[in-house]
Amino acid sequence: MARSTRRDFLKASLAGTVLCGAGGLAAPAKTAKRSATDWVTLGRSNVKVTRLAFGTGTYGGRVQRELGQEEFTRLVRHAYDRGIRFFETAESYYSEIRKGFREKANHNKLESNTIFFGIICFTLAAPLFVTMGEGGFFGKAVPAVLSVLAAGATSWLQIRKPQRLWSIYRRAQRELDVV
Repeated sequence: MARSTRRDFLKASLAGTVLCGAGGLAAPAKTAKRSATDWVTLGRSNVKVTRLAFGTGTYGGRVQRELGQEEFTRLVRHAYDRGIRFFETAESYYSEIRKGFREKANHNKLESNTIFFGIICFTLAAPLFVTMGEGGFFGKAVPAVLSVLAAGATSWLQIRKPQRLWSIYRRAQRELDVV
């Protein structure tokens, strides 16, 4: 192994110091200035949104209701005109709508189940009155009335279709839950 002199050591040290220092003297990489209207990816979803979101339901929508429709619309348009394209509408903002759908669906389900139960009872009771009833009233009149009630309730169910309404309300509620 060749022996180094003090002069070789100093030269190598000085060269190393200059090279290391030159890395620090290099111009720093210029980073682009970020703004609220920059488009960014939302998590891992590949959905592009603006960096700043416009929340539409402050305190359950109270602030927006107090602003009134005209002023709130002006505010939203102002944000849109400035480049904001991410309007956030959380579940709590439409909870009243979901509650209304749930109440309508439950009402229609109860209505159809009650009418259907009545149809079954009327249909089953009519033959019992015919076989067990003696005389004109219990043997003929009551079964006739029960048959008319069953037919009327069946017609009402076919016209009103509460089970169809129930499924529409439930589907709408599920779609709102996905959003």
